[in-house]
Amino acid sequence: MVSTNFINNNQIKLQLGIPSAFCLILFFLLFSDLAFGLSSQTKTGVTYAAASIAGSVGGWSGSANAISSNDVYAIPTANMPNNGDYTDYLKITNFQFTIPTGSVITGIVVNVERSDANGKSKDSEVKVIKAGSIGTTNKALSPAWGSSDAVQTYGANSDIWGNTWTVADINATNFGFAFSAKRVGGGGQATLAKIDEVIITVYYTTPLPIDLIYFRAQNEDKSVDLFWETATETNNDFFTIERSLDGINFESIANIKGAENSSIALTYQFTDTNPLSGTSYYRLKQTDYDGQSELFNSVAVNHEEVGVDLVNLQITSSIFSESFTITFNQITNELITISLFDLSGHSVYSSTNQTTKGYNAFTFSSIELLKSGTYILILRNENKILAATKVIYSN
Repeated sequence: MVSTNFINNNQIKLQLGIPSAFCLILFFLLFSDLAFGLSSQTKTGVTYAAASIAGSVGGWSGSANAISSNDVYAIPTANMPNNGDYTDYLKITNFQFTIPTGSVITGIVVNVERSDANGKSKDSEVKVIKAGSIGTTNKALSPAWGSSDAVQTYGANSDIWGNTWTVADINATNFGFAFSAKRVGGGGQATLAKIDEVIITVYYTTPLPIDLIYFRAQNEDKSVDLFWETATETNNDFFTIERSLDGINFESIANIKGAENSSIALTYQFTDTNPLSGTSYYRLKQTDYDGQSELFNSVAVNHEEVGVDLVNLQITSSIFSESFTITFNQITNELITISLFDLSGHSVYSSTNQTTKGYNAFTFSSIELLKSGTYILILRNENKILAATKVIYSN
């Protein structure tokens, strides 16, 4: 389970309307250190080979020249003299990825630098290779290649090319890319198809050192109690409690020893005996034994007002293929609208639900409304945005 970070309701100005509020949320979720991390590795292949296609006019010469952008090219062995002629696959494998164990593969991007000085070549088949087999998803594009070298991008950081992937699939020597070209139109000019470089970038999320179940604040008469629970811990040295008056500038007020490694649920508590007056914010930070740290969601509490309205949002998984469930706590009965937005800000789903005081749960399973990609999940009542988080749908 990937731990979820979200923007606390008190950090979003109430006068913002949906469009501007969404832009602010998107900025924080995509670019803030508080957003769950999307990592990537970029590699060039080592092994080059031909793979025949029935009816082709031939393969490629100098195929290993596609290893670097140096104006030394892989070229077809035949000129494809007739309209519709096509080549065999240029098959590139052994990209030597080292994606960390336990990561979730979210997308594959292939960049191909190619050209045809006579403008007579175009894509025929553009596919990835899994376990040594060329896939069925073809991302060939229609336009003819330009006369000078240009990089064409295929795929995206949320595009898995119609496959499901494990880390072992990507790190395997038989993972790779297959490409063929074809002729555009007739005429006496020969094709001058050239490929200078092929690069693959794989995007993934990595399991976090701790799986945080919740982080909560409870206002008392003369103090603020903080509670949190972890499902698992790996190489966890200590937690840091941070406090802020404005929700932006935080100071450390305590360190609490972690369990190092644990596969069972563990609960922690810290009491701030000298809380700030008025509304303040608390944030949890976790630090590994190697010095790497991670920030989690902040929560707000008003020390002058018992029973502050907090939504402690938890989600079963930030990456889902069939459904996900969110849980949150309310101190009042009220209508809550749960919405999904794509990254352009368009609403793709909205549901208004009557919540009750205490524990609430909502399961989203309307996957027929979605395309594979990243979405922003927002909870709001009639007055304000309460919480937001990022989710990835991978079919």
